[in-house]
Amino acid sequence: GFFSKIDTLEIINKDIVQKAVEEKKLFEKKNLDIEDALNIGTSLGAKKIVIGEYTVNRATKKINITIYVYDTVTSEINLKRNYTENLGPDIFDTIDKMVAAVGANLLSKTIKIGKLSVRVDSEKEYELYINKKFQKILSRKESFLESILAEEKTLVVLTKLPSKETVYSNEIIIKSGETFNIIYTPSANLIINSKGFENSEILVDNQIVAITTKDGLT
Repeated sequence: GFFSKIDTLEIINKDIVQKAVEEKKLFEKKNLDIEDALNIGTSLGAKKIVIGEYTVNRATKKINITIYVYDTVTSEINLKRNYTENLGPDIFDTIDKMVAAVGANLLSKTIKIGKLSVRVDSEKEYELYINKKFQKILSRKESFLESILAEEKTLVVLTKLPSKETVYSNEIIIKSGETFNIIYTPSANLIINSKGFENSEILVDNQIVAITTKDGLT
């Protein structure tokens, strides 16, 4: 998720959280149980927990979402935000607003959000890391597009599988409200055996890149 890409935040693995929630049967309860949620957060060593609930009105085609941030030590509520939105594409703008509000509370500062798009022009597979945190495996069929912290340095790294060789590493800054696009195309060495064509021009995209030698090699 969004917060897992921020290197200054330590996020508990979602599988661990999911297991704890299932053991407490938190999702099976009709109403949100704050006490159980706080107990789960405390048992996992979390300083703060983010929880939420939503209702959908099919008649008006609206969704109502309430987000809370609790301090697990004091059990005090640090943040409560309520959002009502039409069902449809506009919900994504609402999600960004929620993320910004929660992020500001967790980081104790106003945050801005942009998007990062990463695509790979190759049949091979590559691991994507953002701020040294693994995100997903990319290929020509599998790309990446998610919200990310804007106006701050973000380290993007691609490693080739199965060798784990780093083939792309760049520190970028995404502008608020904009999408930063990265398209990785693997490079290769071009060897041309041109014996019998001494002093011939080698052109790539109408640009001269080499002249053949008397041995017929570029």
